[in-house]
Amino acid sequence: MRLFKKKETPEQTDIVHEKWNTSFSMFQDHRFNPESSEAYSSTVGRGNLRLKLSRKNLFAWTDDPLYRYDDFLLNAEVGIDPSNGYSSAGFLFRRTDDLSYYYFLVSNKGHYRLDLVLNGTPRILIDWTKGPEFNSEKFNIMISAEGSRLSFYIDGKWVGNVSDDSLVAGGFSFAGQNYDESDQAAFYLTRVELESRPVQLESRRKRLLPETVPAETRLAFAESHMRSGNYAAALVEIRKLLPEVGNNAAALMTAADCCMNLEMYTEASRLLDKVTTEERGERFFLQKAGLLYLMNDFIALRDLLSQQDDLINRNAAASNLLGNAEYSLGNWSGAAKHYTIAWEIDDSQPLFAFNAARAYERSRQAEKAAEMYGNAARQYFRSGEYDELAGILPFLEAIDESNPETRSLKAKLLFQDNDFNAAGKIFNALIKEGSVDSTVYYLNALIEARNSRPRKASEYFRKAIELEPDYYLYHFKFAEYLFLTDGPYEEPLERARELAPNDPWVLNLSGQVLVEKADYDSAAACFKDAIEAAGDEDEIRVNYSEALFLAGRTEDSLNLLTGDSPDVLNQRGNIQSRLNNFDAAVDEYEAAYRADRSRADIILNLAAACIEIDSFSRSEELLVRILDAGENAQAYNLMGNLALLKGEYSRAEAAYKKAVDLDPEFVDAVCNLAELHISREQLAEADIVLSALKVKNPGERTLSLKESIFRKRMNIYRCSLCGEEWIVPKKLPEQPALQLVGEPPDNMPAGKCGGCGKLYCIGCAKEHLHEGRLVCAECGERLKLSEDWMRYLYHESDLT
Repeated sequence: MRLFKKKETPEQTDIVHEKWNTSFSMFQDHRFNPESSEAYSSTVGRGNLRLKLSRKNLFAWTDDPLYRYDDFLLNAEVGIDPSNGYSSAGFLFRRTDDLSYYYFLVSNKGHYRLDLVLNGTPRILIDWTKGPEFNSEKFNIMISAEGSRLSFYIDGKWVGNVSDDSLVAGGFSFAGQNYDESDQAAFYLTRVELESRPVQLESRRKRLLPETVPAETRLAFAESHMRSGNYAAALVEIRKLLPEVGNNAAALMTAADCCMNLEMYTEASRLLDKVTTEERGERFFLQKAGLLYLMNDFIALRDLLSQQDDLINRNAAASNLLGNAEYSLGNWSGAAKHYTIAWEIDDSQPLFAFNAARAYERSRQAEKAAEMYGNAARQYFRSGEYDELAGILPFLEAIDESNPETRSLKAKLLFQDNDFNAAGKIFNALIKEGSVDSTVYYLNALIEARNSRPRKASEYFRKAIELEPDYYLYHFKFAEYLFLTDGPYEEPLERARELAPNDPWVLNLSGQVLVEKADYDSAAACFKDAIEAAGDEDEIRVNYSEALFLAGRTEDSLNLLTGDSPDVLNQRGNIQSRLNNFDAAVDEYEAAYRADRSRADIILNLAAACIEIDSFSRSEELLVRILDAGENAQAYNLMGNLALLKGEYSRAEAAYKKAVDLDPEFVDAVCNLAELHISREQLAEADIVLSALKVKNPGERTLSLKESIFRKRMNIYRCSLCGEEWIVPKKLPEQPALQLVGEPPDNMPAGKCGGCGKLYCIGCAKEHLHEGRLVCAECGERLKLSEDWMRYLYHESDLT
């Protein structure tokens, strides 16, 4: 009988209760497997685990591949390389797979955060919060998981805890995140201790974890909960703090904030009343005023703010609140006065102007009401708040529907609803009346541009800029219009960049200009800045990818195109097509098509790629889908290509003709039709098709086809010695005999040898005279101008 049973080795998927530690020395089990990829790598050596990230805006981790843990205490020494830009390091824990885990990160700017990712969907549990002072090159992280209670410590100091039961067990990983300041980042894990044995875990927590929490740390944690909108959790933390700090003004006002957001107004009022008179500054009065407004205590609100003249005259929110009090008490003129002060302090907030307008209207000051409604309308329009804009129109129409402000607002709403004809009529009438509203001219410029009236469009863009010279959008849109219409865009674009140097769309246009100039590296730098300013904007990312591809950086171009948006997948297909990887292109276009089945451009790209891999039936199915929705020149052109490959020449001709009829400037379709005519010796038809093309830059193929038609109509003869060329029509009438006047130039034909049939120019034949006659250099026979084409050339050159 065996006295001791051999300990079984747990499976990797088991929940394990163990103590495991490593300092990554040569003879210790460190569990982490080295990893290497283009974006990141992990290596073990020199007493640490090193995680290196090789790209901006990258989050990566390396796994401890063994076991899962439910309750545990993780105690680790971590370092962030001092050469890093903005970056953070930490741990994934309770990770079930790459789509579900918690992660806790500490940044080299002294902040920490906690997030949950569940089935690929992220949720912030603790937003970025200021932590205690620590050295980011070497610091300690402890994570305690006890059921749903998760607690976090930096250098032995408590920084926060949450209660969340979304994930109950899982593995852990060392993680790093590189943000947008540096192309590379490195992180170090020098020691790990993980305790998950239940009895030992409890004693380990008591020994390592602090019993008290500094007041400033708990307050910072509560404020972090507030920023995330988790007011109940924030209030719990502050209530723990209040007995310790007594009547601390910051703590009391933060607690009152939480109560106000939780609609606990009586409790909020009680907390604010505890703030001492000496500590009642701007924050207190604004908070107290807001609370009184929420409690509908308008008399107390008026009395409170009426004694704060300095605050009212410099703080728009305070002045607006006093306006609310006066309005609620029926003092319309007093309300209008304070709302107007709020608008004058901060004219970026249309609500202040709208409130003032309502108060002026109630006090029967129609002219001022109309003015303020107009101010609110312009700001709502500028900020894209069209629902609020529509809400103003009935007020203005009730005052005076013939008022320019009212008509202007109506036209702007019509413009927003894509009723450009109706909007344009109103704008043109306002312009004739001498409107000084810059948006009237700007929007009319966009309408004229849409209607292909460049002179009018430019005139109205310039007038909008004249009326409001420091508004970048007018310069930007004018530059964009001129760029797209081959106009002089340089000056407005330069001014737009001066006014809004970090605007992503201004940077995007600057990048497009540089692509047009073939300065691809500079364009890529511009698009990179635009991406950083805009966040993840697919249109800009596609342009960035295009610049990288044109600069010869194909791999970088494709690596940039991550995600499954239709624009990104379509661009991946475009790149594969241009690399002649048509099978890969079809895969990308099919994915783009699945992402958005309504996009004609994606369907056409997919159809074209299918033709390249001889998938004719799939291509035809896609093109029929496009044409069922309406006539499309590109679809007919591809139908022509498909018919041509099948040998159906009449069908191909009909498809190409339809494409050209729909779009006479569609160069590819025009050239395809012309080439088909040439292949069938229909030179006159080909000539007519090409002659009708009036585009500015028809391209090399058009010129080549015209040359092909020309040569098919001509015979070409060459001097047998120097290669001098004579091009003459194939069909010539019979030419009369020659009577030469004077000596012909050297480039004219000297004649044809009657013996060997060789041709010579005058210049070469003069080197081989015999008894004063031009003779063949080979056989000595006399040269004769015996053929009609030779006589034709002499008659055409006026030498007869």
